[in-house]
Amino acid sequence: MSDIFPISTPSTSEWLCSNDVLTWKFPISIGSYTLIGRSRAADATSLFIPELDMLLDCGCLVTGSLPLYIFITHAHADHCLDITRLLNKSRPPQVYLPVSAVQPMKDFIEKCQILRAAGRNNSDPNQMISNCELICVQHEDLLSFRKRMKVRVFEMDHSVPCCGYGFYENRNKLKKRI
Repeated sequence: MSDIFPISTPSTSEWLCSNDVLTWKFPISIGSYTLIGRSRAADATSLFIPELDMLLDCGCLVTGSLPLYIFITHAHADHCLDITRLLNKSRPPQVYLPVSAVQPMKDFIEKCQILRAAGRNNSDPNQMISNCELICVQHEDLLSFRKRMKVRVFEMDHSVPCCGYGFYENRNKLKKRI
């Protein structure tokens, strides 16, 4: 069986949406990357690439890892509901999302923090917001990502403002000797 076909990923945590989590291994020609995740319309979409420490959307947790980079395509709950579960850590993630979703995401994070702290007097609603960096993106942005990678943001057609992300690596090719 080829490694590019998805295989079920055993779950070690009840916190993960493990019943549908699959793992793909991609061929070396595009990089030695593993894709762990799931995508079901109107339910949850999350795809984790451990080699890049990156999560594409976070509608549910698909790994116990806390990624450093999170790319959100749009602000529907099935693509961003679990964002607050990824923010309580010593290494705050960089969260990329459409410009129109930044303020609603800040509001969502703040309200989740208030709900978590309900009944406690010493809570700071801005604490979780400071535990991540929300970076707005828009159509045609070109972002530097890691050492040699770039991310092209492109417009997607959806019922709310939405963007897609194209990832590519800059490779230096040597000229052949003559």
